[in-house]
Amino acid sequence: MSKTVKSKFTSWAKRGFNQKRTNKIKLFLVLLIMFYLLSAGISMGMLVNSLLIMVMKEKDLHLSSSIMTVFYLYKLPFNYMYIFILSFCLYFLSFIPSRMIWRFISHAKVMMNVTTKDGYVHANKYLLNPDINNSLLLGASDNDFDPKKILIPKESISHIEFFTIYFEFEKEYKREVQTDFIILPK
Repeated sequence: MSKTVKSKFTSWAKRGFNQKRTNKIKLFLVLLIMFYLLSAGISMGMLVNSLLIMVMKEKDLHLSSSIMTVFYLYKLPFNYMYIFILSFCLYFLSFIPSRMIWRFISHAKVMMNVTTKDGYVHANKYLLNPDINNSLLLGASDNDFDPKKILIPKESISHIEFFTIYFEFEKEYKREVQTDFIILPK
């Protein structure tokens, strides 16, 4: 989704924030995604079946079903196999918009606060890698390519606190903090 469409939809969804209204919008979007995935699945099934029947008739293969044609595809010229593989790639690419919409509706991020033995707290960090040379790799964002990273040796960590942030329509709506700390052995 483009940023302008996202921002307009977010402002419309959050206008006069009402949990009942938000739930209706979420239900509508979930039903829309389900319909999209169902129609993409049916369309893909019909496309693949028609391709297999076309190959079966063109090559005069006397097989009991179009599924049996799949086993003969490797014997046929490359262009048939290419069309078959391309159709499956297009099918899996059709899932990308639904995943984007699903993440827009609701998602969660896990963050952590790391307290070192000298008392310094690295607050609101993402765990990028839990074991690099017996150290934790923390980042300011969940992007691995972000240059703001910190490598903290496990020996210098006093305790770790995890918390989850839940997002709804790109806005934070709930923060859940773990009550127990993780204390590393000495």
